[in-house]
Amino acid sequence: MNNKIGPDKVLRGIALFSLVAMGAAMIYHAKHAVGPQLQHGAQLFDTVGYFFFALILFGLFYGQYVWIPRLLKRQLNLMMGFVQAFLCLALLLLGLFPVWVADMGASPRFTADNMAITIAILGEALLVANICWTLLQPATPASVGLQKSSEPVPFREVRPSPRLQADKRIKLDYLRWLKPEDPVEKFGVTAVFLLVGGALIWLVLPESRFLILFGGQKYFLAMGVLWWICAVPFGIYSLAYWLHAGRRSVPYDKWMTKIHLGITFVWLIDFIRIVTLAQWSLTSRLPDLLMDNYTFELYVLLGASVALFFLNIRAKARTATK
Repeated sequence: MNNKIGPDKVLRGIALFSLVAMGAAMIYHAKHAVGPQLQHGAQLFDTVGYFFFALILFGLFYGQYVWIPRLLKRQLNLMMGFVQAFLCLALLLLGLFPVWVADMGASPRFTADNMAITIAILGEALLVANICWTLLQPATPASVGLQKSSEPVPFREVRPSPRLQADKRIKLDYLRWLKPEDPVEKFGVTAVFLLVGGALIWLVLPESRFLILFGGQKYFLAMGVLWWICAVPFGIYSLAYWLHAGRRSVPYDKWMTKIHLGITFVWLIDFIRIVTLAQWSLTSRLPDLLMDNYTFELYVLLGASVALFFLNIRAKARTATK
């Protein structure tokens, strides 16, 4: 097993850092928004948007660095990958200065939006340069072995004994949940993370509450409860896959599972965005007239997620009958 830290893990870490920073800014805003005057309100608003864009961007960089070597059947240059990761991280941190430091005396073009655009352009340019450099290099024995290993292997069905199947149902391999492979584990890990995170927020920040509009009435809802609401779809999907697979963890179509998980995460991010917009709308004098359209987005994404669940089950049934 290769435990070396590569550029892909660095990019994934930056994406997680952006998610944590965005969540911390949202929690601070939600905790103090009901007061007479929110300190650094404009800076927090810009910080949430800045790190939300960074989360999407570095998530894209991470996905590209994982899948492009598999498509090319070659490993990208590690040095250029690290340059892309750490240079973009430096620019990301530099972009916080025009948000939080007033009267810097810098150029008017030095803004967080321009820094975000610079990170996107520079990161993609470095990635393209890395791809071109990799394709111009002669094939190494490692890449040749990767190409050979990618060739299809004749399928030979091996049926385990009934006793082995029963032991597999009972025994739980907890180490596999650290690196989930099938949809039961992928959705289950996400649900557990949201449930545990909501419980920790409830214990650490019991006063952090969101102002929610439901049924024409305003309610103060704890931050941890919102985390638990977000965990519900992931928990339902994990349980549904487990029941459909005969109460076992079995592999489904990898691409379909990743698309299903990705759409559900898009629903999660959109849920956070809409709840935040509703919070700012209810605490300001200018209500957001597009809130109904935003709510419709949630239903569309959730419907697409449900449709992908059934498509994944159908694809599994087709492969089982062949």
